[in-house]
Amino acid sequence: MKIKFRQWFGSLRTTTKISLSIGLLMAIIVMEMVIGYAALSAVWRADNAIQTSTEMQRLAMTMGRNWETARRLQREFFMQVATIGAEEAYRVQALASAAKISEVIRDGATLRRLLLAPDASMLMRERVPDLDLILATVTEYATLFDASSKLELRLTAGSSGLQAQRAAVVATLADALASAADNATLFPLFFTLRTVAEQPQTTGVSAASAQRSAADAALRDAIAVSLLPVDQKNLLVSTLDEYARMSDEILQTEAQIHDQLAVLKVLGERIEPNLLTLMATANKESGQARLQIAETRQLAIMLMAGATLAGFLAAVAIAVLLHYSVTRKITLLTRVAGQLQAGDLNARAVIDTTDELGRLAATLNAMAGELGLTIERLEVVRTAVLELTSELDVDKVLARALDVSASLTGAAAGCI
Repeated sequence: MKIKFRQWFGSLRTTTKISLSIGLLMAIIVMEMVIGYAALSAVWRADNAIQTSTEMQRLAMTMGRNWETARRLQREFFMQVATIGAEEAYRVQALASAAKISEVIRDGATLRRLLLAPDASMLMRERVPDLDLILATVTEYATLFDASSKLELRLTAGSSGLQAQRAAVVATLADALASAADNATLFPLFFTLRTVAEQPQTTGVSAASAQRSAADAALRDAIAVSLLPVDQKNLLVSTLDEYARMSDEILQTEAQIHDQLAVLKVLGERIEPNLLTLMATANKESGQARLQIAETRQLAIMLMAGATLAGFLAAVAIAVLLHYSVTRKITLLTRVAGQLQAGDLNARAVIDTTDELGRLAATLNAMAGELGLTIERLEVVRTAVLELTSELDVDKVLARALDVSASLTGAAAGCI
């Protein structure tokens, strides 16, 4: 195989050899560029992947922190209503909790766009349904918390809340009863009504309403049989009607708040496992992306180093091949020409190829042979001339000249 390749390569024209060598060098350069581009592209894609996974991880962790903060502020709001007032608690805790929930929804929407991007991993794409459930539940939670916080504000606001309005009605009733002649009978009944109507309800709306109605009926019956003037009775009854209406409204509002808080608790417990799973997946994806970029960088370094080494070896091989097939032969031909110039007519060039240099070597050898033959002939002529000039016999001179002419021309016979 090696001999055939040498014969084939030796039969090529020198310009073809040089062109092939230049082409191979250009191919090596292009190969280096392609491998370098592929390695850099792989590193770039891996770097984008880690940036995307890091952003996903950041968004998931931020969602978790904001969600925990929102839940904490929500609990603090309902606990501090009685301490700092409904308006202040709504301004400090409720609005801040709503803002955190809005950030959760905003970050979740951004995370969803990243999960649906073409370069997102399958591991993260599988979390899209969980994220959709989280966003839907958080949106429902935000709506319900807004409604419950406004109900609490409507219930316990300082001067405009339902409890404040009922307190004003209670003060009116107390003043009216205090001026009644038989207030000793009416006051205990009024105290019982307030105790039943204003105590924290633990038995449900229907039972609490029934208890309040019974106490209200007892007080109304006592007012009806009392010795109070008719106009004062009418005032007490109308005030009791307002008190009953306010108490029913407060009872209904408290029941709504209680039910909504129960639903908020369920929604919160539904969100947290999915949110924890999402954060764990984001952390895992970020770790895998970091490992991937480390492996990609190592592979890129190995590819570029291998391509560089291969290119260097190929360039050395081309240089050696050109040296032995072109440069070395030119040097040998130059040396043979120098020997001929120095008078060594036996010097010959080695002919082992059929390219231009091989033909040039053959031509040089032929020229050396012709030159040697010409010199031999001239030497014969010179010897003959010397002999002729030293000979006085004409016949001998003519015979010698005829022999030399026949020898030089190769003729079989001749005459003078």
